[in-house]
Amino acid sequence: MISSDRFELALEKLKGSDWERFERLASAFLAVEFPNLRTMAAPSGDGGRDAELYSASPTVWLQYSTQKDWKAKIHDSLLKLLTKSPTPTVLIYVTNKRIGALGDSQKVEFASKGLHLDIRDRSWFIERLQLSPSHEKAAEELATIVVDPLLERKGIISSTGTPLNREESHAALVYLEMQWRDQSGAKGLTKSCFEALVKAALRGSNPERRISLEDIYNRVHTMVPKHSIHQLKQYVDSAINRLLKNAIRHYPGDNTYCLSFEYIQTIKDSAAGVELLRERFVTEIKEDVERVAPSAPNTEIIVDFVVAVIERYLFELGEQFAAAVANDKEVPINENKLESIIVSLINADIVVAGRSPVNFIIRIVKDVLFSPSDAVAEYVKLASDSYTLLAFLAETPDVQKSTQKLFSHGEIWADTTALLPLFAEHVLPENRRPFTRLFKQANSIGINLFVTPGIIEEIERHFNRCNACDRSNDWSGKIPYIYQRYIMAGKAGGGFRDWSEQFYGQVHPERDIADFLLDEFGIQVEPINRFELKRLHPEVVNSVVEFWNTLHGKRRSEPGDEIIAKRLAEHDIENYLCVLDKRQGNPGKSGYGFGSWWLTLDFSAPKVAAYIKQETGINIFSPLISLDFLLRYLVFGPRRDAVNLGNTRIFSDTLWDVVPNNLIAIAREIRQQNATLPEKIIQRKIRDELDLQRAEIGPIHLGGLEKVEDTINSMA
Repeated sequence: MISSDRFELALEKLKGSDWERFERLASAFLAVEFPNLRTMAAPSGDGGRDAELYSASPTVWLQYSTQKDWKAKIHDSLLKLLTKSPTPTVLIYVTNKRIGALGDSQKVEFASKGLHLDIRDRSWFIERLQLSPSHEKAAEELATIVVDPLLERKGIISSTGTPLNREESHAALVYLEMQWRDQSGAKGLTKSCFEALVKAALRGSNPERRISLEDIYNRVHTMVPKHSIHQLKQYVDSAINRLLKNAIRHYPGDNTYCLSFEYIQTIKDSAAGVELLRERFVTEIKEDVERVAPSAPNTEIIVDFVVAVIERYLFELGEQFAAAVANDKEVPINENKLESIIVSLINADIVVAGRSPVNFIIRIVKDVLFSPSDAVAEYVKLASDSYTLLAFLAETPDVQKSTQKLFSHGEIWADTTALLPLFAEHVLPENRRPFTRLFKQANSIGINLFVTPGIIEEIERHFNRCNACDRSNDWSGKIPYIYQRYIMAGKAGGGFRDWSEQFYGQVHPERDIADFLLDEFGIQVEPINRFELKRLHPEVVNSVVEFWNTLHGKRRSEPGDEIIAKRLAEHDIENYLCVLDKRQGNPGKSGYGFGSWWLTLDFSAPKVAAYIKQETGINIFSPLISLDFLLRYLVFGPRRDAVNLGNTRIFSDTLWDVVPNNLIAIAREIRQQNATLPEKIIQRKIRDELDLQRAEIGPIHLGGLEKVEDTINSMA
């Protein structure tokens, strides 16, 4: 039975010149409804880009089309209908494109002429795939012609038979993607990885084309060359024994193996599913490029470059995580990683008139990573997880043993910068709240989440600034973080206080905020007295105090800010020292076995450990846990079987954009100019205009670390 993914990929990949194949498919699907169907198709008129089909009834026309510009094609069909006598009253437009509600205006146009338009698009075919054996047979025939050669070219369902080369690593990645997407979280990581590698080594095999055990060893070794064949044999043998139950066949006479017929069919469906996700990923990038730079002459080159940047970004993040866990090293936190990758890869072909190419690419990458569709979010997460698995395999063949170093029970202390997004996300739809899902999942698997009273105080003060900014017509300071997100989402100025009442009231705001965090995320308020932390070396304590006092003093150097700077420094000091002190009483077997961590988005926090080493000569394992590390911990850690993150990804690079005051003013002006329109339309106009304005300004964080400090200051 063909899967809907494989069928949809076949429809997606049809070209205009494939009109005859599409005609056969459509005829098979329509035959039940129109038993007297009479085909009159020919590769004429539009250069073979579509085919027309007429029924025996003069009142109904059926038209098949693979034409990309379906709007123009439907309009042209309307003009042709009106020249016929008698005029057919119904046009059934059958296409492999996805149209949906986008075709409503064409239906209205037909209705104005007294005609009816029935659009049967890609979704219509997919929904009827399993209604009859004839539908499945027609879909399978199309997929065999269109999809299977594509998978073969990508080396997914076949092997060239030539000496193995670096393409093997690509095959390993694809099979890891398929394995990771289809399996449950309960299976061990080492077992899962080597089953994927063995399947990749056997791709293209069948009873007539079998592969020896030695060749399987060699092929797997080529995929993970850092380890000797001797090291890999035990894992390969175990994987083969498990796969003999269903996926592979053994021929004892010559000790050869091949994939089973049943599994070959499964591979086609699984690979098509992954490939379809990637197609949507590339398509969304292309649509974004065309929207932001419609006149760019080199769209395809730009799209390929953006894809390469994102894949490199995901790979390097996974590589850092795997190397750190496997070797007990700290994960480096690079706040400008995305920019550095773009700069390292950019070339003269990336040209966008009137724009900095680096700024433009960063804009597109951030749009894709921060606000993806569900399908793109699924692909990005799948690719990210698979790159991480591949990176683990490069470090150690026993991935499971390596991840067992991670703490199984722990506690995380969160600061203001990590918690404010939980409030700001309430301005967005539920499917665009990655922080919310992250914290809820961490709480659900038993991680204890804490916050100090000082952080609650900072959050309450932050809301006060938001309210003051909302009431002001001439705000001159930094736009507070939550208010930035509120306005950028298209919400009405002057309404912030009413919106924020879901978090706190007027009488006991700090208590209300604490209750919200506890009720929604299980975050508990826990006081800390740093003078009671007795297990730390005095020089370490002094260095931490000096670092944060100096930093906040520089950040708030205006007269009258001294008290605020001192309070903020005290909060960071008590969080940092608290985690270090708890580690002294509960040391881990390795760095990532520690049970206590501090979660902050403050880009200066990772510098504290180096400062301590510089001032005292004492090495400490940083108490910081990054967002990316926390996400990967949930996915690969000891409780991954209980985690359901969906397609959640958080890319901290997207958090550093500072919103200039003039953009807030633009949002307010658009709302005033369109006050009579429905709220949904006003919000869309605001978002569109802000996108254009931000594209002209470019990513603000490229201005240097001072700009990043502005963001941190607006959050703290």
